[in-house]
Amino acid sequence: GIGGTITGSGTYNYGATCTLTATPNAGYEFRRWMEYGETISTSNPYSFTVNSDRTITADFNQLSYTVSATSSGNGSVSGGGTDHYGDSITLTATPDSGYVFVDWTEGGSTLSSSNPYIFSCTGNQTIVGNFAANPSKSSIYFLGIYISGFFRNSSTVSN
Repeated sequence: GIGGTITGSGTYNYGATCTLTATPNAGYEFRRWMEYGETISTSNPYSFTVNSDRTITADFNQLSYTVSATSSGNGSVSGGGTDHYGDSITLTATPDSGYVFVDWTEGGSTLSSSNPYIFSCTGNQTIVGNFAANPSKSSIYFLGIYISGFFRNSSTVSN
């Protein structure tokens, strides 16, 4: 099923031991074995002596993860929350006036410089949106000076 797989089912002789094993898919956890809507065991694997035909199902829980997005300062971030494995997450950064968005990091490691940042949920994450001062635009000033009939041109470049 969607939550996982079961091994060990099949045809057994009366009195034989059957062992069922539930293997959850990514983003799920095994919860219990059920028969006729009732919990018969929370053990995994589950072994029993075969004495009749039985229909046993494995119950899996879909795990929830928290993706939190915070700002390093000089801007704001939005997105994240509680999601499930494989869900699409979108984080958006908005720099304050005079600042630019730089990147998204987790634990000091760069994840992306895309804004917005779209990714698949794979677990709990704390992601930081980083901002930096907007470098001032380069300005060029020309100063023309006439000296004794000559035109001298000097320039100053500042950042």
